[in-house]
Amino acid sequence: MKQNLIAVFAILLSVTAYAQDSKVTGFRDLVWGIHRDSVYSNGTKVKFVKDKEATEPNAYVIENDNLTLGAAKLTKITYFFNKDDRFKKVIMYSTSKYQTDIKDILVFKFGGAKNVKDPTPVLKVSEWQVGDVSLNLTQNSRDEIVTLSIESNWDLTRAILVNMNVNDIVYDGKKVSGFRSLKWLEHKDSIYASGEKIHFVKDKNANQPNTYYLVNEKLAFGSVRLTGISYFFNDDDHFTKVVMRGSKSNYGEVKFILNHKFGGAEDVNVFGDDMSVTEWKIGDVTIKLTDSGTGDEFSLIVESSKDKTESYMKNRNVGDF
Repeated sequence: MKQNLIAVFAILLSVTAYAQDSKVTGFRDLVWGIHRDSVYSNGTKVKFVKDKEATEPNAYVIENDNLTLGAAKLTKITYFFNKDDRFKKVIMYSTSKYQTDIKDILVFKFGGAKNVKDPTPVLKVSEWQVGDVSLNLTQNSRDEIVTLSIESNWDLTRAILVNMNVNDIVYDGKKVSGFRSLKWLEHKDSIYASGEKIHFVKDKNANQPNTYYLVNEKLAFGSVRLTGISYFFNDDDHFTKVVMRGSKSNYGEVKFILNHKFGGAEDVNVFGDDMSVTEWKIGDVTIKLTDSGTGDEFSLIVESSKDKTESYMKNRNVGDF
């Protein structure tokens, strides 16, 4: 597992370093990662209109767009944004008449194509890779349509870097001492962050006692957006467990974070066809990542047994009799 992480890290560093020198930083007034509502041209906010013909989500066109690329005339330009409405891809459409012009532009700027493929008898795809940006020129000889796709993996690269530096679960390489500013067995009424006392709110809908949440909580775990965080205290109001929940679509990212931070999981338990639990044990702390086959959420449970350990030690050192 460590060797795999080292390999991933080495690849990431090489890709990131190459991307920093990339010649392709965006398209026209759109730089990679810019929010859809923050694009301006000549001091005027650009108005995007949903592309109803696109099969991918978050696809838009621009009213009265400049439908030219050098000497080539285009029939349409579609702009694609990720789930956070940040720019990551553009596709230009033209006719076979201008295929030579478009290819000439690409060869002049980036040299010969890295790969040329013929996925079907009527399709020819020429590929370029510039840093973390992919350019694909596709010619459809049957329909006489040419498309140029330019796509950046800036969000993937950024997510990997973010997920390699997640410190919400406080770990010094030997033990897990808590979660964010909360230390195990701290009293609920004595926990502070940035000099201010943390006020926990009782979760009246929880199926376990002493369950709380925080108003205006930071619902993020690395690049993953969470749907909720619950804090659990024992009968003496001492902090013992935290549970994070999020969309199952982010399960892979969460597992990457945990594998990178703690290494490969010790146990993976499968319960029927509907539930699997991946488990890490670090000292008296157990970390469980659950995946329900029928549900749409994952759960990440970080629980300390420090209170039970301390009780055990006290009971073994009774000198009253």
